[in-house]
Amino acid sequence: MKQPKLLIVEDDQEFQKVAVDTIQSLGYQHQCVNNSSEALRQIKVGQYHGVLFDLCIPVTPGNPTSIEYGLNCLSEIRKMKNSRQLPVIIMTTYSDKALHRISKLRDLGAYDIIAKSAFVDGDVSPSDTIRKMIESLPAFSKGHLPLQKFSGGIMKIYNDRVELNDVVIISDKNGRWSIPMLRYLSAQKKSSGEYAYRSGSTILKELGADTIGQITGAANTIRSNIIKRMRKESWECQEHDVLEHKTNGGYRINPWIKVEMWE
Repeated sequence: MKQPKLLIVEDDQEFQKVAVDTIQSLGYQHQCVNNSSEALRQIKVGQYHGVLFDLCIPVTPGNPTSIEYGLNCLSEIRKMKNSRQLPVIIMTTYSDKALHRISKLRDLGAYDIIAKSAFVDGDVSPSDTIRKMIESLPAFSKGHLPLQKFSGGIMKIYNDRVELNDVVIISDKNGRWSIPMLRYLSAQKKSSGEYAYRSGSTILKELGADTIGQITGAANTIRSNIIKRMRKESWECQEHDVLEHKTNGGYRINPWIKVEMWE
C-alpha cells in the first residue's frame, strides 16, 4: 500500500522538526511549508492525505503571524474542489484567542485540535490522533488510500521527461514523439489563455515525423501513461485530463494545465 503523505504547515523550524519526527515515527511521508500561501499552492497541485496546520501562521515568509491567517487559510482549503474533505489537524499553543475560535475551526471541518505541548510531554499522543485520522479515510481498511480526482495542475516539460504535479508521466524511453508533441502543443497558446487545437497532420509536419501513426501513437502513450502513472500516486485521471482530442479538430493541451519549460 502506498504510504500516506501529510503536509506540515509550520513556520517555527524547531517545532517543524518535532512534527516531522512524529510523522516519520508512523512511517508516513511528509512535506513541509512555512506559510499559508505556499500551503494553499501545495494542496492545490499536490496529493496529500492529511494536513498538520499551525493555527498562527504567516501568509508569506517573514510576515507577522496571526490566528486570522490560519482561519482564512483553512477556509480557503475548504473552497478547493479537491480538498473539501481533506482532514486537517490544527496545532496551537491554546492561547485564549485560539480557544475562542475552536467552534469556528470545527465548523470548517478541522479533524482535531492539538496543543503543541502534547508533542513533547502531553498525556495524549499526537501520533495516535494522526494515525486515527489516516485510518478514518474511507478506503484505508481496504488496503489502499482513496484516489484524489485530478482537477488540473502543473506540467513540467524537460528534455528527457515530462512531469505532472511532480509525477513522471513520460520519460525518454517512451517519449520519442510524445515529449516533442507536448512541447509543440504547449506553444499553441491563444490570447484567451487556452491552447489551440492542432491537427495530426500539422503536428506531423512540425515535428518532422514520418507517419501519422507516430503522432497518434505518441498521443495514445501520453493519455494512457497519465491514467496508469498518476494512479500509482493516488490520482484519479481521465485520458483527456492533459491531452484533449476532438474528431477532425486535432489535439490540444487541456486549459486547466499550466505548462513550465525546464532544461
